[in-house]
Amino acid sequence: MLSRRLFFQTLAGAGVTVSAVAAAQPQAKTYRVSQLTLGRADGAPPPIDPFATELARLGLVEGVNLVIDRRSARGNAALLDALAAEIVATRPDVIYSDGGFVSARALKKATPSIPIVFGAVGDPVGAGLVASLAKPGGNITGGLFPTELELKRIQILFEVLGPSASVMLLTTPVSERRMSSFLRDLAASPFRVRFQEVSKPEDLAPAFEQMVRQRAEGVAVATSLLTGAHQPEIAALALKHRTPSIGDGYTFAEFGLMMSYSIDWPEVGRNAANYIYKILKGAHPADLPIQQATRFDFVVNQRTARAVGARIPSSILVAATRIID
Repeated sequence: MLSRRLFFQTLAGAGVTVSAVAAAQPQAKTYRVSQLTLGRADGAPPPIDPFATELARLGLVEGVNLVIDRRSARGNAALLDALAAEIVATRPDVIYSDGGFVSARALKKATPSIPIVFGAVGDPVGAGLVASLAKPGGNITGGLFPTELELKRIQILFEVLGPSASVMLLTTPVSERRMSSFLRDLAASPFRVRFQEVSKPEDLAPAFEQMVRQRAEGVAVATSLLTGAHQPEIAALALKHRTPSIGDGYTFAEFGLMMSYSIDWPEVGRNAANYIYKILKGAHPADLPIQQATRFDFVVNQRTARAVGARIPSSILVAATRIID
């Protein structure tokens, strides 16, 4: 009986000791990341989230040791300043800017101290976001969006339609710096295009009708806040008017645009996640150089090509990273 009593006393004492040791162990830190995106006008989330997936691969898992506070302007850039202020008020560990220059600018204005990582911006130095590509300085860093992609999309469209085709560029009011740079590149190229400008969503349908009246044989959709936020509508209009078109980002082709050519946007999300991981582990944005795009995404929607009566040359098809058929 004595040995039995001693056994249970010993077991109870061991349990208390284990519990005390467990209570003394430091709990794993939960990191808080805020994400500001311009988003689509319909509020739909992206079909995949390479940003969160890459963080999980690095060991930061939502619901375990990571909280991501996602906020979207639903395609309305006028909301970004207010959303940025809301985010800063919550004091996250790091902020991910997933809305191009405008969301990065709003966040930079809102805080000089909380680390910010932007996905991709066309000219972060010229835009005043960073001091240099090699040494961003301040509390912000991120990725670079090659501005020459606009001209590349025009080139691809001419390769499909022929060098004498009537091609129009669907564009929006942009900064004088960006437009002058693009016009210089365009003037030095063999391509001749006409411009159709839109400034609000209500302009899109009349713009396509106007381009049809002007006998446009193809449309290149310029990268902008408006066109990015209204991809489904633009793809539907191009299909309705049987107009071969090309835009920025694989989702454009998935929505039904004939082609899309861009940097690899999932890679942009993964790169941002890696930088955020480094910052959470002690790195400073000022010391993390602006990341150059290394992969490009070219999607051809063959179903749309057939619907609009366009024949995609084999030289274009073999260059595509994905074909929707």
